Amino acid sequence: RAAIALDNDYALAWSGIADANSTGPVNGDAEPLFSRRLARETVNEAVRADAGLAEVQTSQGLLNVWLEWNWPLAEQQFRQAIVLNPGYALAHVALSNVLSLSGRHGDATEESTRARQLDPLDPVVHAISSQLAFQRRDYSSASAHARQAIQIDSELWIGHGQLGQTLA
Repeated sequence: RAAIALDNDYALAWSGIADANSTGPVNGDAEPLFSRRLARETVNEAVRADAGLAEVQTSQGLLNVWLEWNWPLAEQQFRQAIVLNPGYALAHVALSNVLSLSGRHGDATEESTRARQLDPLDPVVHAISSQLAFQRRDYSSASAHARQAIQIDSELWIGHGQLGQTLA
């Protein structure tokens, strides 16, 4: 918010705020309808500032996955983000998630593998890889990915949550 106070056209700042708003109900206890309104507003600001950024396309996709439940559109937006920046790990991991939610586990595994190759030290990438492995009932891999997330950042809750889910 400090960045957009200095430059209202800073698309990356709008994108980051939009991502926080879109994932708040999933990652915390943010109220979904309130988050949805804020996410729509901040995604629109990010698009206004620069729709041609991979980060902005990914922000649109995150809104569509978590708050609009429009997974086909989210998949298109994540794929467009990857076209714009093939090295953007978040776009790959987000695409892997929507593919897994759609039951396309093989494609999801390819995308999550690519995300881990691009950003091997991002604990969220490993934690999401754990969730995807869990969804395809590969509990050994799910446990290994969760443990890797915890090894990278022992204070990030999602790695612990994924490990607990897998062990249960």
